[in-house]
Amino acid sequence: MAQSLLIQASITNRTNGGFAGSKGVAVTTAGDLHDDIALNVTTSELTHSIPTSIGNAGYCVIVNDDATNYVDVGFATTVYPLRLPAGGAMVLALTPAAASLFLKANTAACKVRLRVQEA
Repeated sequence: MAQSLLIQASITNRTNGGFAGSKGVAVTTAGDLHDDIALNVTTSELTHSIPTSIGNAGYCVIVNDDATNYVDVGFATTVYPLRLPAGGAMVLALTPAAASLFLKANTAACKVRLRVQEA
């Protein structure tokens, strides 16, 4: 069964009222499978394999619950083009063939929540 999702992102300069922007996108998925998991990401690379039951990966949300350390995120081992700040969250639109995410904490282990929604 398809899922109806609302994905939102915004940025606001609360210091001097400079740039601000937001965007909401309504998405209807073809499938209803998802992968919800809490991870303990350490300073050694962690590979999270997206379950094969999710035929085509869609959107991914990653939340870093650590108040101090950032987490680097990538799509290949030892290659981390994304950085998730302490206390931060990110939304990614994955390619349908995405099979794994690679995560590595900065200086100490971090609790990270991750959800991958089937496209």
